[in-house]
Amino acid sequence: MLLKGDDRKHKIYAIFIYTGILVFGFVLNTIIIFAADNSAGFFVFFRMIGAIIVFSPFFMEQFMFSAVDDRNRTNYTATIGYEKNISNHIDHLKKIKEKITYGVIFEILKDLPRHNSFKYINKNSLSDEYFKKAYDTVNDENIYIVLSNTGSAASEVISIFTKKIYNHISISFDSNLETIISYNGGDHLYPPGLNHERIEWFNRKKDASLIIYKLAVPGKRKHLMIDKVSDINKAGNAYNILGLILKFSAKPNILFCSQFIYKLLKLAEINYFEMDDGEVRPTDFIELDYYRKLNFAYEIKFDSKPAGTNTVAAGFC
Repeated sequence: MLLKGDDRKHKIYAIFIYTGILVFGFVLNTIIIFAADNSAGFFVFFRMIGAIIVFSPFFMEQFMFSAVDDRNRTNYTATIGYEKNISNHIDHLKKIKEKITYGVIFEILKDLPRHNSFKYINKNSLSDEYFKKAYDTVNDENIYIVLSNTGSAASEVISIFTKKIYNHISISFDSNLETIISYNGGDHLYPPGLNHERIEWFNRKKDASLIIYKLAVPGKRKHLMIDKVSDINKAGNAYNILGLILKFSAKPNILFCSQFIYKLLKLAEINYFEMDDGEVRPTDFIELDYYRKLNFAYEIKFDSKPAGTNTVAAGFC
């Protein structure tokens, strides 16, 4: 009853396609792990294939669902609306061409081998000094939600599919962002997972920016949130890169940025919207704030030269 007509057909196609991509990914991993050829060229070749596998479900989703949307629109829109839709697709393709450059692809390929979505690879990256600062903020009964438009390679690619400017989210226990953390790629300094972020990490393009919102939380619940961060830091964690596509976590502490923030809010019983944590996107925290729980604090715009010289950091959001 839930699958009818063309919708049923497209869902069946999607199941077969995504299953095929998943199986191919496991086969590829097996080939690499048990390969007799350990040459550099061998690994570069399979890194390229790996990058295509990672992002292929996004492209398939765009292709399949845009096709369905186009077909449905013709049932009730005039020719002018259809032509506008074609124009929008052309503009979107131009943006894809602008964002998926050789440098972006190279950085993503370079960063992929550092990730693991099945075991913890990051542990104790947050220092005792960090937790001292965090616990010292308990009397400030607020947390700070930080949306960022970073310009990282992964963020630029993800923006193609989300069509959002802000594709990373962090949390800080103080207003000056001295305790800002999130799940990220570690900026090649730390393993991908839960890491203390540096403001300069966000300055990866000319128009990079941060928007900071304040959310009230009782002191005891804020303490509970910091305790949970400490537990994750001690137990180990990893960035949930596969979760961006498959919407699942192999282990409790394998998460992506918005998944982590939502879980923390829910733990403290201050989540102001209900959603499966694997489905939450960074902009949902703003767009689904129907009860106006968030208060705008301030914005940071980076007008100076982006951090780094000629490269773009991958740093999966």
